[in-house]
Amino acid sequence: MHVSFVDCAGSGLGVAIGLVELGHRVDYVGPEPWPDQAIGEVDRVTGELIVHFFGRRALAPDLDAELLVLQDGVADWLHALTHRDYVDSRHDPGHPMRPTCNPLIYPIRLAHWVEWCERASRTCVVDCSDRSAPREPALSMLPRVSLLTRELPRAEASAWRPLPFLYNPVLLWFEKLRPRREWRQALPTPPEHDWVFCGTVDHPRYGNDRRRRIAEVRARWPRLFGRVATHVSFLDVLALLQSSRLCLDLPGAGELCFRLHESLALGVPVLRPWPYSIAMAAGVESAIVDDADAREIPSPEAVRAIYERSYAPHVAAAVLLAAAPAHLPAAQPSLRDSEAPAYSPRAASTPIA
Repeated sequence: MHVSFVDCAGSGLGVAIGLVELGHRVDYVGPEPWPDQAIGEVDRVTGELIVHFFGRRALAPDLDAELLVLQDGVADWLHALTHRDYVDSRHDPGHPMRPTCNPLIYPIRLAHWVEWCERASRTCVVDCSDRSAPREPALSMLPRVSLLTRELPRAEASAWRPLPFLYNPVLLWFEKLRPRREWRQALPTPPEHDWVFCGTVDHPRYGNDRRRRIAEVRARWPRLFGRVATHVSFLDVLALLQSSRLCLDLPGAGELCFRLHESLALGVPVLRPWPYSIAMAAGVESAIVDDADAREIPSPEAVRAIYERSYAPHVAAAVLLAAAPAHLPAAQPSLRDSEAPAYSPRAASTPIA
């Protein structure tokens, strides 16, 4: 099947790669770099993944594809618009796929989305927001469109369906493009740490929540040796996680965190003393323990097996395809086709080297 994948937020790379692994042809439209954008390490490895799996970054969606996928942080944009957050950030209305925090770009993107959905034969819209609300009402009125979201509260009854997957692009690069010896290592016996958390603690979006939860874990299991590592390289993260009996998973701005991908892919059981409030991928919670004193925890081999059948990119891709609208004949052009030009970046784009 031919899939056109428009990843406005840049966080859909894992799902798009999973589609390729399932045998589908994917045109990947990722964020368009700013002309003066400095190329960082994440940009470099993301560019290598794009070249390896898709050949290049496509410039615009192919509306003749059998499936159109549109991914962006819809609820986050709506919340930011309501609160006028980040409106002083730069944005380019003529290049709406350029990365920005400015929510004024969202109405421009949404107008393109509506136009594309009306013209495409079938579409999956993926909201990758950290927030679970508000929902965009315009999307629910579109024909031949399935609505999926990363953060779907377990009790929510709506047209939205769960796609609870989040992938660290640097780990994807290690997994897909580097030898196993560079990123996998045997768990030391005994482990050097009872639990480890690697990540940001004091980001403004988290308030004091992560610091409070870490204190709660230390108070609940005072005899256990835990470590919190911030501002460390990703190579250090790989080593620290694999030196620990458990990886502490803390909610961030949303329920899902990169830690889940990292720990499962590395074969490290997840410590999560607080229940998830969102729908989770089927089978993942068998790799999660809520008691750091638990004597019986899944082995590294068992965790890796859970990852392969419940969370790896090909699993997320299969969940997306299962939720896609039934295959229908191509839609007739919208009456607005002659009035609204399709989005086409003026600047040529090349893969990030």
